[in-house]
Amino acid sequence: MSYVHKNLENLYGVWNRAQELPLRERGIPCGADSFPCPLDPFTGAPLSIARVPDDAAFQFDVAYDTFPDSGMSWDTLELAFTRRFAGRFFLQGSFNYQWRDELRSANLDNRTTINSFSIEQARTGRSLWQNHSLDVFYRQPNTGWVAKLLGRYVFPREITVSGNLRHQSGFPWAPIHRVSIPGSGTQPILLDDLSNERSDDVTIVDLRLEKTFAVNERHRVSGMVDLYNVLNANPVTSFVQRTGRTFETVLAALPPRTVKVGARWQF
Repeated sequence: MSYVHKNLENLYGVWNRAQELPLRERGIPCGADSFPCPLDPFTGAPLSIARVPDDAAFQFDVAYDTFPDSGMSWDTLELAFTRRFAGRFFLQGSFNYQWRDELRSANLDNRTTINSFSIEQARTGRSLWQNHSLDVFYRQPNTGWVAKLLGRYVFPREITVSGNLRHQSGFPWAPIHRVSIPGSGTQPILLDDLSNERSDDVTIVDLRLEKTFAVNERHRVSGMVDLYNVLNANPVTSFVQRTGRTFETVLAALPPRTVKVGARWQF
């Protein structure tokens, strides 16, 4: 069993200080006739957003500098075991659960998502997101988990069967909507907290059957058949998150069941 806490402070990158700081300190909420609140594209309800003060409208002071309030942290709990039995049977398993508190950026609305099969990957921005939403904040807590089970058994006549079972949570996400904001132009916002939506969970089963033949004292030949994605699972792994005509259009799914036949020569 292990527990790991990782913390990052004083992150830095490219951001517009001339607008970001006034927006945080003196942002003006929508609602006035000169700045009506935009509507949620799904519900039609007014969105709560803010604009920069007049003295910061269309101002630029883009610098590579430390972000304000930019710390992030990750807490990971892992349970794992490995057991090798009397030479022929091997078994290994693990369960990894992670709590994340990190900056998430709607500015990365490139119509794709992260690879959902790595709990270590994060869809975080390296340039500070100029967030005009009053409902969804920069810092977004979320969670993820991965469970793995590996097994291998060698039967008589050097026939080997092995398998891999993996179950993993989907990734947190939220619709990204672009709104026109006086003084800042068109800006992306998240319509919801990422913890409220999650992509498909993923369960993958892979199997291998292998037979080894001894050619002589020095040479051995093994034939093997691999079967990937035995359950033929097809969870969506990438889709359009930006609102509009193509919203939630599938961009990628888990590859289908695949068979590979191969051979190995040992000498």
